Amino acid sequence: MRFLSKYKYVILICLAIFPLVLNFVVGSQICPALKIAGNQNSWIAFWGAYAGAIGTVVMAIIAAETLKKNDEQLEIIKQQNRPHLFSSIFILHDWNMVSKCNEESYILRVENHGSQIAKNITIKVEVSDSSLLNDTDFKNHIDSIQQASFSLPAKGEKSFYICRALPISPQDSSKAQKDEYSKQSEFIDRVKNCTFSVALKCDGYEIETETINLNSVGYLPTSTVQMLAQINHSITELSKRLDNKP
Repeated sequence: MRFLSKYKYVILICLAIFPLVLNFVVGSQICPALKIAGNQNSWIAFWGAYAGAIGTVVMAIIAAETLKKNDEQLEIIKQQNRPHLFSSIFILHDWNMVSKCNEESYILRVENHGSQIAKNITIKVEVSDSSLLNDTDFKNHIDSIQQASFSLPAKGEKSFYICRALPISPQDSSKAQKDEYSKQSEFIDRVKNCTFSVALKCDGYEIETETINLNSVGYLPTSTVQMLAQINHSITELSKRLDNKP
């Protein structure tokens, strides 16, 4: 089929010329010693069979071209309709009620930008600073992410916690608490200076890998719920101060 498709015009020209040449040889006495087998009826039957063969060859060429175009169109449709997985890391500020200050949470978000469902998604995470895995909570979060298997609908997304910590020591903390918050702050600084390699895989499609430098990650917008919680907390604190005011 590939040969016929490649040399289709040459083949058609040869098929068109060959009967004329053969008819000339049969009908003329170029070479008296050449004995032409058969009579006029047999040659008429030959031309009919030959015309049918030409039609078969033409149909084979058309079929080959059609199959080729169909394969190309199917591949284009497959690429257009395939899941497109994308990963990113964001920082989310949560209000810590115990320490009464903002807490930084690093979140891995997986998104399906395609128009088809992505089935059985798995994630593999590699961290440039392997010593971070010595932190039990951090390692547990990474292990939890890598053990997850899930599906995402078209335009769907799913988020995973990577780590959370207080970037600064809150006021009125004891020495032990300040030491603990200081460790958390140092840990956050180490996380910010590392690079994450996130490999995403789903059924039927190749692995897609994103390299994310945490120095350049952005902040998730504060949700309405978080904003209302902070406003409510501020009102409560203000009410307490007003009640205690002489």
